[in-house]
Formats: sequence, C-alpha cells, structure tokens
Amino acid sequence: MIGYPHVWAGSQIQLLSLVKILPDDYRPHFLLTQEGIVSEKLREAGQQVHILLPGKGLNTFGKQILHFPWWKKMTLAIRDYPAFTLKVIRLIRKENIRLIHANDPRSVILLGGAKKWTGIPMVAQLHSQNAIGPNFWSLFEKIPQRICPTSQSVERQLSEKAKTKSKVIYPAIAEPAPRPLPQEDPVNYYSLQGKVVFGIFSTIAPFKGYHHLIEAIALLDEDERSKCHIIACGGVPKEFESYAKYLNQLVNKKKVESHISFLGWKNQPHDYLNICDAALMISVDKERLDIDGETMEIASSESFPTIILEAMFLEKTIIATRVAGVPEQIEDGKTGFIIPPSDPIALKNIMSEVIRNRPDTGTSARKTAVKKYSLSQYKEQFLSVYKKLLT
Repeated sequence: MIGYPHVWAGSQIQLLSLVKILPDDYRPHFLLTQEGIVSEKLREAGQQVHILLPGKGLNTFGKQILHFPWWKKMTLAIRDYPAFTLKVIRLIRKENIRLIHANDPRSVILLGGAKKWTGIPMVAQLHSQNAIGPNFWSLFEKIPQRICPTSQSVERQLSEKAKTKSKVIYPAIAEPAPRPLPQEDPVNYYSLQGKVVFGIFSTIAPFKGYHHLIEAIALLDEDERSKCHIIACGGVPKEFESYAKYLNQLVNKKKVESHISFLGWKNQPHDYLNICDAALMISVDKERLDIDGETMEIASSESFPTIILEAMFLEKTIIATRVAGVPEQIEDGKTGFIIPPSDPIALKNIMSEVIRNRPDTGTSARKTAVKKYSLSQYKEQFLSVYKKLLT
C-alpha cells in the first residue's frame, strides 16, 4: 500500500522500480486511498491498482489528524476505521493476498486492523524521519513483522525493541533514461548561453529549503549570478500554497526573479536534470519559519533522497544538506558536496565554487551508484525478507 496517493515522490518511484523486477510468481496489487497522480503513474506502468476510500476524516495528510478534536478522533476510531478495515479484508480475501508491503507508516496504521484480522504478515518501509506523530509511532513499531528503514540514520529513530526486527535496505532505482528537451524549452537557452544550470527537483514544501536557496542566490556576487541559472521542478500541494506565495514574495524582495525559474511539476524530471550541471537537495533538519505573522515548525522528512541517486547515475555535481541518510550516500568532496542545513551562506559558497571552478565529482558519483545502488541488489534483499515472512 502507498499511503500518500497525491504525491509522486521518491518512495513511490523506488517501490515501483522494485515491483517491476520481481519474479513472475509474485503478483503485486497496489492499494491507494484515492485517485491521483500515483494511480495514474502506476496504471501507466501496467500495475494492478485498487482504490478503497477510507472516508474524508481518514484521508487527510500533513499530520492534520493529530490536531482533530477528541470527538472527531472518536468518530474515526468507531465508525470510519472499522468500515475501511472491512473493505481491506474483502480485498485481501478476493485477491488471495498473502503479504502486505506497507510503503510508509501511514499505510501501516491504515492496514493494521486488516492485518490483525486476516493474520497475514506485513513488511513496512520507513523512508523518513518524523514520519508520524508520537501517538501513532508505537503502533507503527508494533504492527509489522519486519521494518525496513532506508538508511541507518532513519533506523536510529526506532526503539531498541523495534530494532530487533529492523533491516536497513538502501533504496535503488532504475537508471534514468532522459530524453532531449524540446528545442524551444527555455532551459535549453540557459544551457546554450554557457550558464551553469543548478536544478532543484522536489515538492514546493517548507522543509525542502527553497527559502534558503533564494537567500543564497541573493548572496552570490553580480558576476556569479550572471553566470548561472536555477530551475525548480516541483508541484505545490494544497497545504503549502501559502509557502509558495511566500517564496514568490521573497524572490521579488531579493530581486532574483531573473535567476530562478519555477517550472512546476514535470512528468519527466530526468529530462531537466540531464541538462543541469548540478543538482540541489537542500532540505532543512528542524527550524522555525515565520510567514505572514504565523510561525511554522519545520522538520525534515528525508531519508535517502531519490534525486541524489538520479543525479549520481547522470554524473551530476551534487550539493546536499547534512540530513538523514545523505552522509551515507555522498562522500563529501568526492561524490558530491555536503553542507549544513538551513545555511544559505554555506550554500552560496559551494555554488560559487561550482560556478567558478566546475569541480568534477560526477564521475565518481556514477561509479558509486552503479556499484552500491543496483536494482538487482535491492530486489534480492527484499525477496529475502518476503520469503522469510511467507514461510
């Protein structure tokens, strides 16, 4: 099950990459709680998709459920959750499902009741830090027979008891196969001008650090700004529309609108990554951000960023913040550059280095990706987990 049906992100890409290379005697079914970009992508890939609506209250995101009044939480527990559990049980019996692979903690919680009543085993992936609130964390740790964090840093969140059933499996992806951009695409124009093109490929969300990038662009000297351009590929979830508005205001305030292009969500982001000289993954760890008099508490939900794997395969210079599993992916100075989170000055300094000297870390990065993050290794590790749970 994929718990977040409205965002096509790294964890979904990794799961699809795995499912597509499983042996023929595995018959995967994807369960989602609503139609959206994820169901569209899965069907395009020829996968079997089931949509089971859990009710409006359960189908909320961004930890909204943690802030519901007590009576609304009781309604969910007494009415909506049992009704959804019955739907899942019927699906399990109809399709003769023998194993649950929950792609995130939200899926674990939603499927916990059905798992208990059917008795089938569950493996859960943990892709991020701060994935769910503390009230649900103990449930997440208890329900699955096996937990597979995607990095050692993410595994450290688990209790000592949960670690006894934990196995770190580093993600892998199919090697990107980018296509040339249309000749009229403006990104081609920046590249043909000889500019250094930096790309950031992530949802427009506060923890992704876009505000620090804008600050860093403003800190570059005039000559450096004239020699680079930044492209940002990422959609704006409804819950972060106020943040997107704040970014637009910040761009105008810092007078850097001619140096950064927000391209929106792209169906084939590899095509844009391929034309970049450097890829940015600049998520924050924890910080507070004031927007229009309202203070937002921001926490990273990164683990082992897919964009870094993609950039490694494509031999791009990588600039990433020291969050979650990034130090497990990148050897600083050899396969990329690691900077402190929430530090626009450090970001500006390494961007200046790339603009002026164009250091070559991409060759080593690709060699590492091919050696350590192959899909065949990823598949064999999960098959080992699956087989032990099925016997």
